[in-house]
Amino acid sequence: MKQKRKYKRIIFVAAMTLFTVLFWIALESYRELTKREEIKKVDQLITPIDPKLDLTVLESIEEKREYRPEEVESYLLPEPTSVESTVTPAPAQTITGESEVATDSGSSLELNP
Repeated sequence: MKQKRKYKRIIFVAAMTLFTVLFWIALESYRELTKREEIKKVDQLITPIDPKLDLTVLESIEEKREYRPEEVESYLLPEPTSVESTVTPAPAQTITGESEVATDSGSSLELNP
């Protein structure tokens, strides 16, 4: 009987906690949706625009170099170069009666057939 009561209390507390968390999430979501943001730089937005153009900026823009698409492609994707093979095959070796085999340690073993 005590076990049943204990489980009922645990389930009740868990259900209330779940309900509280869901309610809290819903309230925070609603608050974020209805919140009005204040514009902090109002003075800067209200000031009139100066109608005079800065000629030095315009001149510096005109002096910049404009690249053609071919120049950009050749810079980004260089021409492939051909690699010629200079490997020559080694002459075939024949195995005679006694041979030496190199090991990983650098020493050699003699093989006697």
